[in-house]
Formats: sequence, structure tokens, C-alpha cells
Amino acid sequence: MKFTFTVGDKEHHLIEFAHDLFWGKLECKVDDNYVPVEGLPHFLGQLEVVRTFLIGDTEKHEVRIQIIRPLLLAAISNGWKYKVFVDNKEYKTFGN
Repeated sequence: MKFTFTVGDKEHHLIEFAHDLFWGKLECKVDDNYVPVEGLPHFLGQLEVVRTFLIGDTEKHEVRIQIIRPLLLAAISNGWKYKVFVDNKEYKTFGN
């Protein structure tokens, strides 16, 4: 699963997020720079995993991505959801 979105009013940032559903690898870039995110959420047996990071220089924002995995067959299921929150407000949901 891959998705992109922008954050910021005066200071815009492009955020690219990718999740390899088979291996569990998470990858996040802000303005083409990698942001460290750790994961393997479906191997941990958890139904939800949250990843949070801060972006911005003069206009700071907290971005939180809540990853919700399906109950069964996570590696091959299309039931993953990704809820994005910016400054503790729900911004957008990606996935099925």
C-alpha cells in the first residue's frame, strides 16, 4: 500500500508512505527525506499500530498514522486501513 498527502498551510510538506504488506516494512518520506518508522505490525500480532513524527521548520505539525490491520490473513488481505491525523485532528483515511 502506498499513499501521499500534503501537510501545512504556509510551509507545505509532501509525505509519502509505503507499507509492504507481505514483509511488513514501513517506509515514510517527507519532502524526499526518509523519516524513521519502525514496524512489522502484522508479525507482532497487534491489530493497531501507531507511528508519529514531527515535521516542519517554522510551521510545526505532528503527523500520526494509525495502521489498522485485518483480523485474518493480514499479508494477503486488502482490509488494511491507514488513518492519518495532523495535530490530533483526523485528516484522511486510506485503504479499504
